[in-house]
Amino acid sequence: NVLLLTKKGNTIYAMPFYHMTSIAVTPGQKVSQGQVLGYSGDSGWSLGNHCHVEIIRVGNMSMSEALHIYNSSNDLTFGTGWNAEVPNACGSAPCRERPENYWL
Repeated sequence: NVLLLTKKGNTIYAMPFYHMTSIAVTPGQKVSQGQVLGYSGDSGWSLGNHCHVEIIRVGNMSMSEALHIYNSSNDLTFGTGWNAEVPNACGSAPCRERPENYWL
């Protein structure tokens, strides 16, 4: 699994990438648009090769605060749980966002 943290304005977003066969980046590495993060696979609970990506709005904080939250828990979901259901509206952070609102 790979966790990408990014900041837009004052808001931190986490993007976990699941079911990876191998990872092409190292912890703490800054990445650029288009850079390979890893290779899709079928690790974990999977029905075939794919890369599962989520977007989690972590909240308004610094990057170091977000890293501290993750490093304290090793929870790729930042406390939003592992339920596959995505809410229609994102309430208070942290919360899962609908990826299609960002990547279409």
